[in-house]
Amino acid sequence: MTSPRSSDEDRFSKAAGAGNAATRGVILIVVAVVIGIVVIVSGLDREDVIDDGDEASDTTTTEASSETTTTTTESTTTTEVPTDTTPPEDVKIVVANASGGVAGLAGTTKDQILVPAGYAAENIETVDASPVSTTTIFYTEGNEANAAALATLMSVPGAQVQPMPDPPPVEIGEADILIMLGPDSGTTQSDGTQGTTDPGGTGGSQSTTTTPEGPGTAID
Repeated sequence: MTSPRSSDEDRFSKAAGAGNAATRGVILIVVAVVIGIVVIVSGLDREDVIDDGDEASDTTTTEASSETTTTTTESTTTTEVPTDTTPPEDVKIVVANASGGVAGLAGTTKDQILVPAGYAAENIETVDASPVSTTTIFYTEGNEANAAALATLMSVPGAQVQPMPDPPPVEIGEADILIMLGPDSGTTQSDGTQGTTDPGGTGGSQSTTTTPEGPGTAID
């Protein structure tokens, strides 16, 4: 037969066991909550670090891109000079006698320099013009190389090869090139003497006066 004391001890043991289980449950819940908070805070800190790293990377990339662009811009500032020339026979030229005193200079230049070099006589017009100080070769758009070739032929300095002004010094019609002959331009005869052609420089028949180099009488 069980004594009353033993029964009370059993009830006390059961109650103590239930209390311990409840306490352990509460402790586990608290621990889980703490761990969860720690994990969340660690995750946020890691995202901040990643964001800072991304911003630093973006800044570095932008600076590098800016430097690259600047270098490229500086290296592409060269200007190419056209080198393609038109066949001489297709170049249309106006030769203007602007020497202010050398009669027939335009016609002489046409007949003794341009035509022998392959330029077509029918594409060369000779006119008179107001005097200029130096010979200048003007070119229209797309004819810079043709003007340079003429300058070489006539021994005209490169600085005196220029774009056609607007308006041109004389009427040029559909010409590609305008040669303004100044007093620094002369035509030498084959015998080494200086000659002149018909006044007005029309390039027609020539009446040449020749002065011998040595002493003697001028030949009319």
